[in-house]
Amino acid sequence: METTVAAQTRDFARRFFALIEALDSDEWVSANEAFASTQAAHPDHPYVAYIRGDRARRAGFSATAESIREAEFPQIERRKAGTRRNAPVFYRAWRPGTGMTLDLPFEVPSSHPLRAAVDGNHPLRREPEAAESGSPWRRRAGALRTRSDAPADDQGAIAGWWQAITARR
Repeated sequence: METTVAAQTRDFARRFFALIEALDSDEWVSANEAFASTQAAHPDHPYVAYIRGDRARRAGFSATAESIREAEFPQIERRKAGTRRNAPVFYRAWRPGTGMTLDLPFEVPSSHPLRAAVDGNHPLRREPEAAESGSPWRRRAGALRTRSDAPADDQGAIAGWWQAITARR
């Protein structure tokens, strides 16, 4: 039973990432080197025979490989060296204990704003205030402002305001 070129490409991409995962190095591996090593490791694979006929047929491999990596190999990291469209791509397998570290060339004091940002109390970031009601068009509780010395009687704040005006006359 013959398979399609897309299925062969996906299978070769799986073998490509399995080879990267099998390396015991924490160093970045060039995608071109890994591709050549995968070709050498699997010379009888149908995809290798397909691209041997024409080098341009290899063009769709990177998109297929990236979709396979995201779905089936989340532990493999990808890094592109530069911003050019055809910049070299590097891969490495993430292992516990190889997390990212930030080694600064000088000692940063604990009072530095960026150190405070890690603790969660960043001085430049202001947390949004909680909304009092769901809609901004509704009258909020406490929206009516009254003087603190207004008389609190049964007639309400308007009556106190009116009495204050009439007392001035």
